[in-house]
Amino acid sequence: EDETPAKAFDLISANIEKEMHEWVREILRDPVVVGLVDSHRVLLQKGTRLYLVDMSELSRDLFYQLCILQRGSGEKIVLVPPVCAESLVLHALEAEEILGNWIDSPDSGTKDEVASLMSDLLKKKASFLEEQFGIVINDLGEIAALPGLLPGCHPRQEYLPKFLLSLGQNVDWSGNIQTCLEDISRALSELYMIRPATNEAEFDNETAFNQIKILLPYMRTHLSPCKQRSNDGSIIELTRLEQLYRV
Repeated sequence: EDETPAKAFDLISANIEKEMHEWVREILRDPVVVGLVDSHRVLLQKGTRLYLVDMSELSRDLFYQLCILQRGSGEKIVLVPPVCAESLVLHALEAEEILGNWIDSPDSGTKDEVASLMSDLLKKKASFLEEQFGIVINDLGEIAALPGLLPGCHPRQEYLPKFLLSLGQNVDWSGNIQTCLEDISRALSELYMIRPATNEAEFDNETAFNQIKILLPYMRTHLSPCKQRSNDGSIIELTRLEQLYRV
């Protein structure tokens, strides 16, 4: 029997729960926000302990898991006007070329050819993308809507080119349905996650703080942090107050 998207989503959800780290989840359950350190790191107090928390990785995990939880059933963010997918992919490939990660060749094709092929792929997969994720690609090959994974958190449009390129390059469309759903969820989480500011001196402190205030309650109720987050630097215990004030 062929695996359905619903069954595949259930398996992914089960794997997320299996890999959950209880210690990290407990820290995020009801912490006190002490303040921002920079554009993506925050100080949280839990009881007598003070933690430095990287919201980039945790927000990536949260949005990934929201994709799995919502399964395309949530609100949509409508793009007005819709944006041409082929143009966005071409823009992403031009950026990759500047970075030295792309070169036109007989094997890989030209940037224009690849952008056209990826646009055709997205149009072909449009109904699947809308049904399972709330990503709307119209008949003209334009991206018309994105999933509203979390109220108050909209993806930044400058990351749309890389997102669409990722849908073409990093999604296993022809293989296992579970892998395909995981790949798309991963691409969406990269689009929505909190990113470190390219120039920390210029980041908007108020905007960053407001975004974190939106995310933390959802992390408390919806995030099952993976075991990797306990030892990859995402959460670092800085001090314990009973040690700080010991005489």
